Amino acid sequence: CAALIILAHCSAFASGANSHQINIERGPAEHTLKRLAESTGVSIVFDLNVVREVLTNQVHGQFSVNDALSIMLDDTALRGAQTDGGFIVIAPAGSREGRKMSRRLAR
Repeated sequence: CAALIILAHCSAFASGANSHQINIERGPAEHTLKRLAESTGVSIVFDLNVVREVLTNQVHGQFSVNDALSIMLDDTALRGAQTDGGFIVIAPAGSREGRKMSRRLAR
């Protein structure tokens, strides 16, 4: 049974290029991803079973959503990317979707 989590924040559309002040400590992905959504106004979609027990990196400073996400997920088992619709999808790094996301973030 998959537990799909959608963290939706309805502030103005948060483009990946806009800069946000972000102060998120290292911690469990299910909590830090929620904080990223709150800090940036971007909706984040993930499977709770995929992110459970993953620790993400701290992110402190002024960053775009994509840069903050890249720092947060660096050297973890997760990858994420912002879609054309403006929301972020999180997937396992080793999955086909995760590899596609890594290429997208590298642009």
